[in-house]
Amino acid sequence: MPIQEPIGSAIAVLGAGASEAALISLGGIVTSGARRLGGNDLDSAIATLLRMRQGVVVAPATLEMLKMTLGSALGSTNGMVEKVPARNVERGEPVEVDVGADLVNQAMVEIVAQTVRLIQECLADAPPDLSQDVSARGLTLVGGHALLNDFAELIAVGTGVDVVLAPHPDVVVIQGLLACLEEMSALHALFRGIDD
Repeated sequence: MPIQEPIGSAIAVLGAGASEAALISLGGIVTSGARRLGGNDLDSAIATLLRMRQGVVVAPATLEMLKMTLGSALGSTNGMVEKVPARNVERGEPVEVDVGADLVNQAMVEIVAQTVRLIQECLADAPPDLSQDVSARGLTLVGGHALLNDFAELIAVGTGVDVVLAPHPDVVVIQGLLACLEEMSALHALFRGIDD
């Protein structure tokens, strides 16, 4: 992204524990917002609904699989079902249960909506000239939580701007940190300016 140039670059980082959105121009953050909502909260919401509706608990890896396989920000997976191993809460016995996409999507709907609102609020605070840049160039989506089915499409509908999912969005932040370490001497002045 051309963050050092005098144009607006919009990015949303949707991680495991937090979601952040920012508009960057000339190497600085023009507008930004953050919420402590992320992929872990989606997993927790699915686990809560499974316990309430079906009386079972499942492993964290199973929750992640259900979220990525059955989950959809637009409900396009509704009707799909996965059979998963679980443990009955009352008896403590191992069981197999059918989990429907409808349950998974219902569990996630409020967290997904809050994430979209965060991005909308960030973009709404942008100066008019940078808003035009975002309208023309779109918003880049990164983070593992960004891989949720149809999330980019929902954000595009909610913001009215094109949304581009970065290649390998689940590792792009780590790649960025590595690039910063490799270019530390060139970025030293920038980091020193942040400390002041």
